[in-house]
Amino acid sequence: MLRFFSDIYSILWIDLRNMRRQWKPMVASSIVLPLLYVVAFVYGLGQGLEVNGFSYLFLLFLA
Repeated sequence: MLRFFSDIYSILWIDLRNMRRQWKPMVASSIVLPLLYVVAFVYGLGQGLEVNGFSYLFLLFLA
């Protein structure tokens, strides 16, 4: 059982070292990708879509 936790610690330590070097691309992709989805839905679906008289863009930013 102790060997199991030692293995977990080793993998965690390697992942944390790699993450320390690559944190900027990880943060950038976490911010940029959702924004791209919003832009795609606004310009793709939002042009002609209305729900109860409100535009899709209004409903998207209201929620």
